[in-house]
This record gives sequence, C-alpha cells and structure tokens, in this order.
Amino acid sequence: MKLDRTIRTIIVDDEDLARQVIREMLKTHPEIEIVGECANGFDAVKAVTELSRKRRCITVQNLALLILGGIGRQRFWSVSQFSNTLLNGG
Repeated sequence: MKLDRTIRTIIVDDEDLARQVIREMLKTHPEIEIVGECANGFDAVKAVTELSRKRRCITVQNLALLILGGIGRQRFWSVSQFSNTLLNGG
C-alpha cells in the first residue's frame, strides 16, 4: 500500500483576492491539495471538522478575521480532536 503524502490544505481569509493569491501560490506545489476555502472562522471550524474525519488538514489562515479570528480558532482546535498544524498569516 502506497502512503499518500499529499498535504491537504484549507485556505481561510475574508478577502477574496487574498484567497486567490494563496490558491495560485499553492497550486504550484504538486504535493499540496487544496480541499477547501473559507471566508470566516465559523466556516473554517466546520470545514476542518468535516474534512479531518478522513485525514488531517492544515490551514493557511488570516489571524485577523472579523468572524472568529485565528486566535479563537486556535483555542478551539487546541482542545478538539481535530487539532491541526496552523500556518498563520496576518
């Protein structure tokens, strides 16, 4: 059985342009699979909870979101079964 080394990634930012730029940068790396995009923290928590049931994901996220910003999500994930590696951008 071959081990899947794809890095499953969710992009979280409230700015469409920022998500687009991050998406285009990540697309240049074949080992990264973008499995979701969210515009606010609540949607990010739902996406990570759902998508991490199969296999863990990482998030590339804006810490300064207006709705459930990065720090709030980090607190949620640090006590949940879906703790993920977080790559935080401001």
